[in-house]
Amino acid sequence: MRAFSKLVSTCAGALFVASFVFAFLGADSVERPATKQLLSASGICMVAGVLLLVVRLSSAIAQKTRSDL
Repeated sequence: MRAFSKLVSTCAGALFVASFVFAFLGADSVERPATKQLLSASGICMVAGVLLLVVRLSSAIAQKTRSDL
């Protein structure tokens, strides 16, 4: 279970970094409408990262309740 937690945490961190990179690259979408896709990709990466963090937290809570019993 520990490897799963590490993997999920690493993937969530990578998605957050990718989200910031895409947001930076798509920041000038007002002047260049071709970069709007980068802002969309940024939002998708951010949502996926948050979902992975929720999965990580729920697995940690489940693991703690199992070890308490």
